[in-house]
Amino acid sequence: MKPIDPRLLRRASAARRFLVLGAGLGLLQTLAVVGVAGCASAAVVAVVEGTADRVLVPALVGLVVAVAVRSLAAWALEAVAARTAAVVKSQLRAQVVAAVARRGRPWLATRNSASVATLAGPGLDALDEWFASYLPQLVLTALATPLLVLVVLRADWLSAVIVVATLPLVPLFMVLIGWSTRAAQERQ
Repeated sequence: MKPIDPRLLRRASAARRFLVLGAGLGLLQTLAVVGVAGCASAAVVAVVEGTADRVLVPALVGLVVAVAVRSLAAWALEAVAARTAAVVKSQLRAQVVAAVARRGRPWLATRNSASVATLAGPGLDALDEWFASYLPQLVLTALATPLLVLVVLRADWLSAVIVVATLPLVPLFMVLIGWSTRAAQERQ
């Protein structure tokens, strides 16, 4: 199963635009996280090494700017996701209504009209959570992971090897937790 259904991308142009804009905002957010880490470490090193008089103020200013950029990018990503969900739902609802109208009353008489109404109403409303949570996180993960591995590689190759070696364990543990949770729910 693909993380993004290609039918959605074909039927809703707003979803394609979101992926492009979301990728840009996700990249900006990831770069800001790298900036936060770099400025924070520079500030700590300056205090420890006794060079605070030269380095501390620029590092703290950079830290404030990076935090502000990250916050703005995160807010913009959420706002764009919410707006995209509304536009995609509108596009898909229009297509459902057009398809029902094209097929006509005889076709609708052979169908369960409640299921058609559920599809056009609450069925499409379920996309809100997908656009608000899942899709932005998918975009961030796809962009942030390789970028952060490259940043770690630049700083320390051994740490990068450890990160790359342990990354596959994350989904494995998520699956194990899911199985454990399902088993506990079945027992209850």
